[in-house]
Amino acid sequence: MTPAELKRGIEALRIKLKQLEHGERIAYWELLDALDHSNAELSKALDGELTRLLATGELVFVDDEDAGQGRFVERRVVDRRKKKPAAKKKAKPAARKPAAKKPKKKKAKR
Repeated sequence: MTPAELKRGIEALRIKLKQLEHGERIAYWELLDALDHSNAELSKALDGELTRLLATGELVFVDDEDAGQGRFVERRVVDRRKKKPAAKKKAKPAARKPAAKKPKKKKAKR
């Protein structure tokens, strides 16, 4: 599989996931099955990209055992207005000690 084909597959995954509305779910196996075309290399790449997207918080895995269909991918709205952490106060530099005074030289008597 060429790198161009991998990029197209990953882009198709991103588009498919962006089309989901907030709270909408799609079955994990259904998502990968529609996009990987039974190619193991593409399947691994898609799974890796899905894992990366899950880390951003936009998507979550939901296990729906009541329906018996297994794992779903659900879209969540990301709050981009999160508070920034307070700026850390810079430590004040330590007070400097005065330089040691040099002893005066004694003048020699003549």
